Amino acid sequence: MSNLADPSVREPLYAVLRLRPHLKVECREFDGQTGYVIEDPFRAKFYRVGVAEQAFISLLDGTRTVQDAIASAATRLRERAFSESEALAICRWLLETQLVENTQAFEHSRLINKAETRRDCLWSSLGNPLSIRCPLFNPTAVLCKLEPWLAWTLGRPLFVAWWIVCLYGLALAVGHWDQLVVDTIVLLDRSHWWLLVLSWLVLKLLHETYHALVCRKYGGAVPEAGIFVLFFAPVPYVELTSSWRFASKWQRIATATAGMYIELLLAAVAVIVWSSTGNHTTRHVAVSIAAMASAGTLLVNANPLMRFDGYFILSDLVGIPNLNTHARRWLTSLVERMLGCPPASLGLPPRQTRIVIVYAIAAWLWRTLIYITLLLAIVVLLGRVHVLLAAAAAITLVGGAAYRTCAALIRMSTRQPVMSRRRLALIGCAACVFAVFIAYLLAGPSTIRAPGIVEYKPLVSVRSSSPGFIRQLEVEDGDVVSAGEVLAVLENRELRVQLRMAQLEIDKSVAECRMLRQAGETAKEQAELAAQSALRKKAAELSRQIKSLTIRAPAGGKVVGRNLASWLGRYVEQGTELFSIGDERSKEVVVALQQDDVDLFLQHGDAPIEIRFSAIGAPAIESTVESIEPRARVDPPHEALSSQVGGPLAVRLVDDADTPKASGDYELLDPYFTASVRLSGSQSERLRAGQLATIKFTTWEQTSLRRLQLLLARWYAHQIRN
Repeated sequence: MSNLADPSVREPLYAVLRLRPHLKVECREFDGQTGYVIEDPFRAKFYRVGVAEQAFISLLDGTRTVQDAIASAATRLRERAFSESEALAICRWLLETQLVENTQAFEHSRLINKAETRRDCLWSSLGNPLSIRCPLFNPTAVLCKLEPWLAWTLGRPLFVAWWIVCLYGLALAVGHWDQLVVDTIVLLDRSHWWLLVLSWLVLKLLHETYHALVCRKYGGAVPEAGIFVLFFAPVPYVELTSSWRFASKWQRIATATAGMYIELLLAAVAVIVWSSTGNHTTRHVAVSIAAMASAGTLLVNANPLMRFDGYFILSDLVGIPNLNTHARRWLTSLVERMLGCPPASLGLPPRQTRIVIVYAIAAWLWRTLIYITLLLAIVVLLGRVHVLLAAAAAITLVGGAAYRTCAALIRMSTRQPVMSRRRLALIGCAACVFAVFIAYLLAGPSTIRAPGIVEYKPLVSVRSSSPGFIRQLEVEDGDVVSAGEVLAVLENRELRVQLRMAQLEIDKSVAECRMLRQAGETAKEQAELAAQSALRKKAAELSRQIKSLTIRAPAGGKVVGRNLASWLGRYVEQGTELFSIGDERSKEVVVALQQDDVDLFLQHGDAPIEIRFSAIGAPAIESTVESIEPRARVDPPHEALSSQVGGPLAVRLVDDADTPKASGDYELLDPYFTASVRLSGSQSERLRAGQLATIKFTTWEQTSLRRLQLLLARWYAHQIRN
C-alpha cells in the first residue's frame, strides 16, 4: 500500500506493455543452468534472461497492466516471485532495450519501419565518424563456392599442423628477435605503405572469410558483408549474428576465434619465410605480414575492451550475453545515482554484476585513451599546415561525444522525474569549467624545460707537463688547495740521464772552444759555439721538464677527481689530465637546449628563469641565461646527462671509425646547443658540482598545444629513426 501511494511508482504499475511480436525467444543451457535467449532481429542483438524473468516477461502481452502481470507472476513463481521494485526494474530494462512497447505511446509498426530504415540507410551511421558501417552485399553465394576448396582447412589435421607451424614460427621469432625488430622499421617507411595496405586488406579478407566459413560449418547464416570504417580505417566485416543461436558456447567461441586462427598461422608462415630468404623485397613483405597478423590481431581483434572477437569470446566465457550493453547500463545507472535518481538493478547475479562493473570501468578507460590518442595523432599529423582539418576532426571527436552525452542526459531527465535539477546544473557547470580549463591550458603559454648540470666556472684541468711515473700524490678528491701547492710528484730517470749527458756535452764543447781559440782556428770555434748553444737550449728544456715533474696547483680551489689513488705507480704521457680544480664560489649551470628551443631562450633575454635541482631538499632558485653557444654539438655536455647512465639526453653508440668519438664513444641522437646560466657566489656555495638541474620558464611565444605537437612529432621522428 505504501508503494502504491507514491505517484512515481503508481503510474508505471498501471502501464500496459506489450512484448514485440517479432522477437524470437529460445530456451538454452548456459553453464548447466536453464535460461532464455531473446533475439531482436531488427537491431541484431541478443539478450539472456532467467526462467523467472522470462515467466514475467511473457505475461506482458498488451492486455495486462504491469501490476496485473506482477500478480499473475506471483501465482506462477510463488517463492521466486518478484517484488514491485524488482518487476519495475525489469520493465524499465525492457523499455530501454526496446524489447517491449507501451501501447499507449506508439505502434509496433513504427518501430519496425524505423529499424528497417536505419539498416538500409548508409548515412545514418555518420553520426559517429569513428565507427561507420557500410553493408555491401550478401556473401552466401561466394561462400558456397569457397567451402569445397577451404573446408579441409577447418579439420583436425590442419589444427595439429597449426600448432606445429605456430610453435616453430614462435621459436624462430624468439631466436632472431633483435633482427626481427630491426626489420620491422619497414612498417614506418612511407615508400612501402602501399605494400602494407595491400597485405593488410588481404589479411582482413581472409580473417572475415574464415569467420563466415566456421559460422556456416555449425549451421549459421551469413546474410551480410561490407566495410566497417573504424577510426578512419576501412575494415571488412561479415554479419555473424546467427552464431548466437548455437547451443554450444564453444561453437560460438570457435566462430569468434576463426579469424585470429588463420592470421596467426599466416604470421608463423611469414616468419619462417623471412628467416629463410635473402631477397630484400620478400623479407619486407614477410615481416610486414608477420607484424600485422600477430601483434595487430592480438592487440585489436583479441582485445575484449573493443567489440571485436575478443569481446565475444569473453562474453561467452563469463556467460554474460551483451556484456557491453550491461556495462553501458551500469555506467548510466552510475550517472543517474550521481543525479539523485534511485539506483537501478542490472538483474544479474552478484558474480556477474561484479564482472560487468570491472568491464564497464576498463572499457570506459580504454575508450578515453583511444579518443585522447586520436586527438594527439591528429594534432601531430595535421599540425599547422592543415589546422582547419585538425580543428574539424577534434570538434567531431569531442563535440560528438559531448552532444551524445547531453542528449542522453536530456532523455534521462524525461524518464526520471525525480532527477535532481540542482545536481544536473552543478555537474553541467563543472563540465563547462573543466572544458574551459582544458582550452586555456592548450591555448595558454607553454612551459619550456631543458636539462642541465652544475659545473665549476672555470674548471681548471691539471695535466702532466712531462711524461713519467707518478710516485707521490699529495691530495685527494675534495681537498681544498691554494695556488702553487704541490699536488703530485712524477719520476722520469731518462730525463735526468739525458740532462746529465747534455751537461757533459756542454763541458766538452767549452773545452773544445778553448783549444780552438788558442790554435787561432776562428771558423771552427764559431761552429762549435753554435753547437754549444743548441746543447744549452736542450739542457734548459730538460731542466724545465724535470722541474715540471713536480705538479703544482695552477689556481686555488677544490680538487675534483675519481680514484686518485689508482694513479700511483702509473706512467702518464705528456698532457694527460690527472684531475681538476674548481672554485666553490664560482659555478654555473650548463644547459642542453634543443634546436627548437634556442629562439625561445634568446627571446626570453635577461628575464629570470627557474632552476630546480634533482637533489632532495634542494630549493629552487632563479637566475638568467649568460650565453648560448652559436654552434650545435653531438657530444653530451656532461656524461651525467647521457641516457646510458640514466640522464635525460638520448645517445647512441658511435660505430663509424671516421666519426669523432666523445664521451665514451657515445653521441647525441639530436644535436644540442649549450647555454650557460650564471650563479651568484652564495648560490654556488650551496650547490654541488654534478647536481642535475631542470631549467624552465613560461613563454607566450609558443602555446601549450604547439609545444605538445612538437614533443609528439619529435617522439615520432625518434621512433622512425630507431
